[in-house]
Amino acid sequence: MENIRSSGNIARSRLKYMLLNDRVACTAETLSMIRKDIYRVLSNYMDIDENIELVFEQGDVPSSSYLSARIHIKEIVR
Repeated sequence: MENIRSSGNIARSRLKYMLLNDRVACTAETLSMIRKDIYRVLSNYMDIDENIELVFEQGDVPSSSYLSARIHIKEIVR
């Protein structure tokens, strides 16, 4: 029974992401460019992993959304 709940939660999360992505109208190409820009800028200051995870999320107000980035920092460049 737990697997069904997990599958349901995963499907719900994917659907929310797809709907939010459509609402924001951000293409895969645009996300790729954003990812590359973030990497280029941050790599001037720190050693980071190239695999940056970007996720659109909905804010507290229904019409607001934000982009969240998960970045693995290996070390700070001094």
